[in-house]
Amino acid sequence: DGERDVLGLWAGEHGDGEGARYWLRVLSEIKNRGIRDVCMLVCDGLKGLPDAVSAVWEKTIVQTCIVHLLRNSFRYASKRDWEKIAKDLKPVYTAASEAEALDRFAEFSGKWENRYPAIIRLWENAWAEFVPFLAFDREIRTVICTTDENVNRGELPVFGQGCSARRSCLILRAAAAVRGGAPAAKRGRTTLTAARTAVASGCGGRS
Repeated sequence: DGERDVLGLWAGEHGDGEGARYWLRVLSEIKNRGIRDVCMLVCDGLKGLPDAVSAVWEKTIVQTCIVHLLRNSFRYASKRDWEKIAKDLKPVYTAASEAEALDRFAEFSGKWENRYPAIIRLWENAWAEFVPFLAFDREIRTVICTTDENVNRGELPVFGQGCSARRSCLILRAAAAVRGGAPAAKRGRTTLTAARTAVASGCGGRS
């Protein structure tokens, strides 16, 4: 229904960083406040977060942030190759299906594996959490493919960022299935996204 609710800000006040215990405490608190289900969690590879959300909402789909996956890829490459790598990876994350993405990734691997094997391993290790958004239409992909708040593109924020001092924030989006809340017709699953800073990216289609 176009509504977005900020349910809280958390800063690791118990000194346990951003590990599984931290996220389990945060997510359990949100559930205890009435959020019955979360459809999808989009995160930037935060350790412990996927396991924690599975313990709280077992059917939640975990989607890795494509922007962070790309940025992490560049860490393993010479700066002079960044533009070429970005161009060659775009057919992977803009593929029409997972099968097409696999084909495009095979092409990317054939070209770059000898020079940058770490990039290939990065994508292989992230694959299971990279592909969920490919099952959606491209219009939806632009919303769920990244934790980036695309304000500069005129889009409403999809996530909360409290990025200084390694703080993490959460925003839950859509009609939350809150205890005693909306009627059944509106009790859709909630989209939960959690992350730190990201850069703007268009993940939905080819340019």
